[in-house]
Amino acid sequence: MGRNRRSEFFLAFVMAVLSPVFGVEPMLSTSQMNELVRRAQCEISCTKEFATRTNRTLNSGEVVAHFSLSSNEYQQCELGCRNPFSKQGRFTEAFQQGLSFYWEHEISTENNSSAKLTNVTLKCMTLPESHSTNDQSPPLLSGLLIVKYEQPFAEPVRFLFEVRYRAFAPKIGAYEEQLLRFGMTDSRAIWIPKSLVPTVQYRFVVTAVDVGGRVGAPVVSQWIEVPALSYQLQPPVNLSISEQFVADGRLSARVGWSYHDRSFAPRSCFYQVAWANEYQPPRSVDFALDESDGYVLPNLQFDQNYTVSLKSISTIERKVERLESDPVGTFLIAKSCRQLIGPNPFICGLGKVVDFRLAEIDEESGTALVSWTPADNVKVIAGYLLYYRSLPVPGQKSCPLVLDEHEIHVNATASSALLHLNLTSDGCEYVAQIVSFDGNDNASPPAQLTFLYPKRVARLNYTNVIIIFVAVLLSTLAVVALFFSFWLCRQWLSAKCDRWQAIVDKWNMHLLATKTNSSLEPNPLYRLAFSSSVGMRDSVILQGEVELEESRRLRGGSSESLTVTVVSDSSPHTSSTLTSSTLTSSTLTSSTLTSSTLTAGTSSLSASPTTIYSPDTDCMCFTAAAVPERNRIGYGKFGDVYLLHCTALQCNVALKSFSQTETNEEYQRKEVAAAMALARSGHPNIVKMYGVMLTESQQICGIVFEHCDGGDLKKYLTKTDLLLSSSLLSDKTGRWESNVAVQLITLCHQISDAMVSASGPVEHQIM
Repeated sequence: MGRNRRSEFFLAFVMAVLSPVFGVEPMLSTSQMNELVRRAQCEISCTKEFATRTNRTLNSGEVVAHFSLSSNEYQQCELGCRNPFSKQGRFTEAFQQGLSFYWEHEISTENNSSAKLTNVTLKCMTLPESHSTNDQSPPLLSGLLIVKYEQPFAEPVRFLFEVRYRAFAPKIGAYEEQLLRFGMTDSRAIWIPKSLVPTVQYRFVVTAVDVGGRVGAPVVSQWIEVPALSYQLQPPVNLSISEQFVADGRLSARVGWSYHDRSFAPRSCFYQVAWANEYQPPRSVDFALDESDGYVLPNLQFDQNYTVSLKSISTIERKVERLESDPVGTFLIAKSCRQLIGPNPFICGLGKVVDFRLAEIDEESGTALVSWTPADNVKVIAGYLLYYRSLPVPGQKSCPLVLDEHEIHVNATASSALLHLNLTSDGCEYVAQIVSFDGNDNASPPAQLTFLYPKRVARLNYTNVIIIFVAVLLSTLAVVALFFSFWLCRQWLSAKCDRWQAIVDKWNMHLLATKTNSSLEPNPLYRLAFSSSVGMRDSVILQGEVELEESRRLRGGSSESLTVTVVSDSSPHTSSTLTSSTLTSSTLTSSTLTSSTLTAGTSSLSASPTTIYSPDTDCMCFTAAAVPERNRIGYGKFGDVYLLHCTALQCNVALKSFSQTETNEEYQRKEVAAAMALARSGHPNIVKMYGVMLTESQQICGIVFEHCDGGDLKKYLTKTDLLLSSSLLSDKTGRWESNVAVQLITLCHQISDAMVSASGPVEHQIM
């Protein structure tokens, strides 16, 4: 049977496509239409004779009249209607009855009923199977037609339908209507299987036929263009609960939904609805659309809350892979049975009593009066069962764990009852429940009430408040103390770390100086001696033995006798012995002059015979013995720098010698004045000055300074990354100017921090 229908559809489709070329008649002719009407009348007669009249429930819960056509007699009768030219006597009685029905009816072209069809619409379409589409043949869609009429038909009817499409005819320059297929059905929901091509326009013509002939005029739909092929289903929107009702003693709810008006995806013919609540497992149902709108959720529980969801699916067959749309959901607040149909105990059962409350408590007699309102007619209620008991309060001695439990029966006409309470302690709690029952021992749901005996007065527990306050206060104090202790510990550790870091840095610098500029052992061949007599213009040379405070500091507080030459501004050609004199911020104690030497680490000194006059300054004067040539440790514009070892000071000193070209007396005067001004400042960032160096002819040839073993200033700044590095100078990005500015400001700050002196000029003697 299925193969014959597929062949019929394929032949009709080929005829419709090739009709503009070969001139095949695209519409049903009058004879074909009359033949269909006559066969429909015959099948209606078979329905009356052999079919069983029943009712059919639609998806929306609507019940409609239906004729069951599954009996064997009806099938044989229908076969006789389709084969009217078969010879009689060779088939069953039902088949022969069908032949008789066919030839009994006359063709009637007039409408014989007042019932009329109103319209026909295409309700939904299906998606093609993905594996059945290819480039050679277009995908075919199925659709569901719905026929609507003014009023239901009292007798069985048949619906004749035609599926037409229109195509553009180049010969006439206009659209030409063609017939795609036709058929007949007994339902107003007409299923069109695999006939619709995407982007093609269709319209449908339906004619109703009863046993007397055609009923009213045929209805024609508007031209409908099938949307372009899409493997995405259009999801439903606006899911809502339209109605709740009681069916077979159980709650049912009707859900409805709508669609997007501007969606290009086809509306599916298959859906899945699911619902669940807190006390029931989830349920879901797959269904196909019919002529009704909506779907009924059956067997719900009264007074429960449900979540409902709906989504489109491509098929209801679970054995094949199917497409699904996004679900849309809503909430269902189920009503009670009495809200829907009233107090009907025969359908909904007995109702729960309402307004169950505590009316009065008598503390003297230890009783409590409760009242309620019956939910049903007192004629239906046989009585009430009232149950109450005490609730144990753990940890409270006044309300023990022993239960005070009672059960009493109350007649049907009562609306209150007196409860006798045995536990009369302050704050004891009771719970009471009441149910109604009928003569068949059917009970209603219980109503519950909880109350205190006697009424508890709210008391503020100050003990807990005080405990909480003290705990918070102690916690705060502990946190503050911990923080303060941590801060003190951090300060102590920081001071200790700074002290140890200073010791480590000093030791490292000492090791570095020892490795780079090792001290020279005293040698009689390489020594500088203090002069015992220096002739100077307007000066007197005084000899004395002094002890330098600076030398004591350098040697760790030990004292040593030195023989120095002191230049004083005393009267000319006058000699005297000084008991004490201040020399370069060092205290000298007068004593007998002895010779002391400076071991030289430089080449022999030579200077032009010049003299210097210092009217306001005393300084130490050193004389040079025979000194072999040694490598110098520095040079500059003013002259060379040599490393010497002073046996008197027990330390290395630096000799700044004047250049051979700088023999001007005024220049030397300014150099010595500047050095002595710096020495008087006593600033830690200024190199100390010990005195001047004299040649054998008693002329000044240089200045003796403290030796700093860190190297020259440029190398020190470069090593500590205080000068501009080559990577910074080569940086051509936008950050170069800002980085240079920061480096220059830092460098200027370092230099200016050392340029501090009491008075006088400042030159090269800053660190």
